[in-house]
Amino acid sequence: MAVSSPGTFAVAVLGGYTVGAFTGGMVRFPTGADSAALLPILAHTRSGTLDVIALWTPPAAALAIGNPVILTVGCDKRFETCRGRFNNINNFRGFPHIPGNDFLTAYARQGEPGLDGGLLTS
Repeated sequence: MAVSSPGTFAVAVLGGYTVGAFTGGMVRFPTGADSAALLPILAHTRSGTLDVIALWTPPAAALAIGNPVILTVGCDKRFETCRGRFNNINNFRGFPHIPGNDFLTAYARQGEPGLDGGLLTS
């Protein structure tokens, strides 16, 4: 582990994790003064061969080079992430097929498909 600022460090991550996979996840330091802390990850980027982890809040004790870390993959609460990253569509508890706010504020216009006020045809 290389430390670049109090809340940012770089690690050599094993495995084929994509950039951003740990964003929204958690980090734990199994040894040292912060061994009881579970800190949320703000961002996961890549610099060369190292993965850079930025924390929302820096740990209470200063990070030291060489300290081990345990990273938990993050979830951005999107249907695509649940399907692609975790293969867990059956347990997704969101509503991916509800139209957004722009649909709720729209009104029927002549000739517009689905909102023209006409009869539905199959």
